[in-house]
Amino acid sequence: MKLLTIIYVAVFFLASCACLSCASQNDMQEIMDLLNSGRTNEAVAYLSAEVDKEPSNADKHIALGFACLQNNDYAQAQSHLNAGASLKPNSVASYYGLAMLAESRKDTSVAIDNWHNVLTYSSDSNLKNLAEKHIRHAEKHIRHAETSR
Repeated sequence: MKLLTIIYVAVFFLASCACLSCASQNDMQEIMDLLNSGRTNEAVAYLSAEVDKEPSNADKHIALGFACLQNNDYAQAQSHLNAGASLKPNSVASYYGLAMLAESRKDTSVAIDNWHNVLTYSSDSNLKNLAEKHIRHAEKHIRHAETSR
């Protein structure tokens, strides 16, 4: 997965998550600085400690999921993003991250499911347009694969 995409996703989540209760405003800025400067191991360590303190906090799992994405730890990213979605079923950020992760793994049907969740739970028209674009592209990919058989 492209680093720029990961950074965009991390910034998207952290900027949109004013309710990230794991951190004060200064701590949130520090996490963003760590992620954007490539010090992802430190961000993951910080957020892992926060998840350990409050394992039922969806936002902490989601933030850790994005940090793991940026750290190329896709298994942990998926685990934490899934936990975030389970704890907060209307979490656009979780589904966005899971959709991007599924696309990077070429798991088209899972990506489509997660993009549909983005459409369902997002109120942002730009994000809905992006999800629709990804769904159309994925469905086109599936049709092409079926006709190539």
